[in-house]
Amino acid sequence: MNLSKEQEAIIKDDSQHLLVSANAGCGKTTVMIHKIKYLIEHKTIKPERILMTSFSRVAANELYEKTSKIINQQIADKLFIGTLHSLCYKIVSENLVKLGLKSINIVPEAYLSTIVFNRNPQLFSSKKESVKITAMYRNYLLSGKYPASIGMQEFNAVDEAQKIMESENKILFDDLMIKTIYLLKTFKEIKDIWSNKFDYLICDEVQDTNPIQWVLINMLQVENTRSIVIGDPKQSLYGFRGCSYLYMENYKNEKNCKILSLSETFRFGQEFADLSNKIVDNLELNSIYKNPTITNINNTTIPSFHHIYSADQPQFVFEDIRLKLSEGYQYSDMHLVYRYNKESLPFAKKFIEENIPFETKSGDIFERAELKFVLKSYSIIKNFNISDCMELFSMYSNFVGDKTLTSIYNSSTEKSTVLSFLNSACEGKIDGVGFKKLQSLRELKDKLHILNSYIHGVDTRVSFREIASIMDMDNTKFMLKESEDNDNPSEDRWDFLNFFQGSFEKSSFSNPLEWFSDIQLNGHKINESNKNKVQLKTIHGCKGQSLKIVYLIANRIADPMFINNEEAIEQEKYCLYVATTRAEKYMSILISDPKKFRFNYIFNDEWKKKYITDEEDNTNEAGEFEISSKILKQLQDNYRAKKRTYKSVINDQCIAVAVTERAIQFQQGKDKLWLPISMLGYGDNRFFLEEWIIKKNKYEKYVEKY
Repeated sequence: MNLSKEQEAIIKDDSQHLLVSANAGCGKTTVMIHKIKYLIEHKTIKPERILMTSFSRVAANELYEKTSKIINQQIADKLFIGTLHSLCYKIVSENLVKLGLKSINIVPEAYLSTIVFNRNPQLFSSKKESVKITAMYRNYLLSGKYPASIGMQEFNAVDEAQKIMESENKILFDDLMIKTIYLLKTFKEIKDIWSNKFDYLICDEVQDTNPIQWVLINMLQVENTRSIVIGDPKQSLYGFRGCSYLYMENYKNEKNCKILSLSETFRFGQEFADLSNKIVDNLELNSIYKNPTITNINNTTIPSFHHIYSADQPQFVFEDIRLKLSEGYQYSDMHLVYRYNKESLPFAKKFIEENIPFETKSGDIFERAELKFVLKSYSIIKNFNISDCMELFSMYSNFVGDKTLTSIYNSSTEKSTVLSFLNSACEGKIDGVGFKKLQSLRELKDKLHILNSYIHGVDTRVSFREIASIMDMDNTKFMLKESEDNDNPSEDRWDFLNFFQGSFEKSSFSNPLEWFSDIQLNGHKINESNKNKVQLKTIHGCKGQSLKIVYLIANRIADPMFINNEEAIEQEKYCLYVATTRAEKYMSILISDPKKFRFNYIFNDEWKKKYITDEEDNTNEAGEFEISSKILKQLQDNYRAKKRTYKSVINDQCIAVAVTERAIQFQQGKDKLWLPISMLGYGDNRFFLEEWIIKKNKYEKYVEKY
């Protein structure tokens, strides 16, 4: 295999501590494996004396597979290749007695937050608040930074709950690292074994490493240990987990690392490289990490920009997919990339309508937790069985375990319906069931009584949202986990339920279970063994991947609705860099409103001229703002068609100041708002506005009754 001069320099470098700054697509995995090959063949380092870690299990598995292929499987099996968490699991499992644990029972963070809330309900306004405080406490354990917004009472409540959880032999995933560091600090014999175990530490994706992981990396070293840390600060996406490239910088200074770079990409051509370099130029980074990307790949395509309104984007992507298929590409070559999961919905809907096979990063969209929750709730009312009951109950944070439910079921005399079963179970004392589990059963019984009345009382198709509300979906484990970050709209599960509801109502089925069975058998899905599907994934979900064709939906990158401070805006630049460095052959960037796009320095010359330099002149001879005759006619047509339904008009203090093909901007004092033309009408020299958009957006101060 031909290696570049940069790659060869890293492979043959003999520095004790080396830091590699690697641009996107520059072959760092290949470098790591050839470095190991070089160490074994030329430096006589034994494979079992080399530790190679990566950020995720997927990346670690890829390292193993490529090592087996490039070197051989026997060598790969002797190396320690995995995540830092997998290493910690091994150390902890070998020292359970010293930790006072009988076993490693990893539970989700929702388990801890439930203990916190149940023991201290007076401290928190809701379970969601206890989840957020628990997340802050956990971040403190991992980063060492005490959050200013958490009080000592709340802190002590979580600390106490942590001890209770551990007394039950339960720990959280990141506790593996905390426990490992405790063992290494407390027991000299354990520290001696593990810090002398490896001659070489090779750590990948270190820009996504938090402080406690860096502590661990240091503790696994002795005076003669050599280390190579590889990362790309421009791809730092996990700041919300306490990760930062600054810890990489600290390691460089502490270990006096030699710095080498990988700047030549093997993924895309020069036009794509130029686009990524524009983003890098605008990052607030140490200059040593801002080496321009270069390439020798001859790619004749250029990144294409498309001003397409959100509602029209699915049609554009669908038509382009058909074009690419006619050119010989496969569905599996095409990837739809977006900022937040909920952005996938209109595309999924379009693909289903057009029989385009697709899947999301987590698998089939119809396997999402919120749909499973609704269907299981419906199922145990209609067709009660203990298996569905156990699966549903396990979704709650204060769940009743399978063993308990099985025991109750086996001893119950009433099993005809879930209600008769729960009524029987809750009537008296149950052997082995404490007060809290009994209370959980009673709460579920009350919910199911209401659900039973709703399902048997509704004349039309059931509402998925109504079922989810009755069954208190907000307090399930998957919902509580997501409430750790209330400002992140990546998982709006209520929007997904609306999507599923629409699919259900368009079908010929009145029973949601029959509808779902049909979806599984005859819906948009194709044979599971056939991997030829369009892939839908978030920017975070495609990190580290090389994708042939990319449709980047850029509408919500740095969305002002969620991103409203300088630090957050800077983080969005990293998202943009990752998103624009995935494509090998084609990349279409779709933006619904270029004028509002924060990072317009990525635009090509045509777009800069159209959307940045030259503003449309919408003033008349008197210098007053004027709406074009074409748009005015559309507004007048709207008024004639909807005259009877309009009840409010824009008030006199709110004046039009800008216009696009789809919306008009109004200003009242310092406030500005964009209103869709489809919701507006014009007649009697007044602008009329539909009622529902007023209530939804709280626009009452901008209108008056007509």
